Amino acid sequence: MLRKFIRRILGISDKPRMYYHAAFNGSKISYSSTTHFYRKENMKMGNMIHIWHYSIIDGTGPLTIGDGCQIGAWVGIFTHSSHQAIRLYGYHFNEFTDHQKKAYLIEAVNIGAFTAIGPHSVILPGASIGKGCILKPHTIIPMGATIPDFSIVEGEGKITGDTRTLDKYFLDTDPNLKKWYEEWIAKN
Repeated sequence: MLRKFIRRILGISDKPRMYYHAAFNGSKISYSSTTHFYRKENMKMGNMIHIWHYSIIDGTGPLTIGDGCQIGAWVGIFTHSSHQAIRLYGYHFNEFTDHQKKAYLIEAVNIGAFTAIGPHSVILPGASIGKGCILKPHTIIPMGATIPDFSIVEGEGKITGDTRTLDKYFLDTDPNLKKWYEEWIAKN
């Protein structure tokens, strides 16, 4: 009880918080206090990005996330993989920099504008995801995979639909939505 009281007085919270419209490498994004950014200097973020709780965003290699992306909770976006190097180097793994290690994979990841990444999804090194996509919860985008614009993806990178089909009804019935939709597509 006393611990809780002291934490409240000091403004320390055990609960995740959101930082809205926070400055990040020249962009304005919203993200959780539980989001872990690794090597921010290699990340290029657009504006209006929203990253939910307990996600890991890895910038070991170049990472680009376009405007308006939504990233769900417990998502991992990785630009490196040490799965082979750790075995090869054993106890000497930490004696070398990432770029010195053999079999230490570093590849760029690109995520197009206005893409939504569902909770518990994982994006692996070298993946490229187009604009306007939806990754359903628990989706894995394999190393080096290319996902075309407007894809609906689930499972292990399986394309199951097109977001334009989902959007058609709303675009046909509201001229403002259609104008705004076409605006962001033309820009990206």
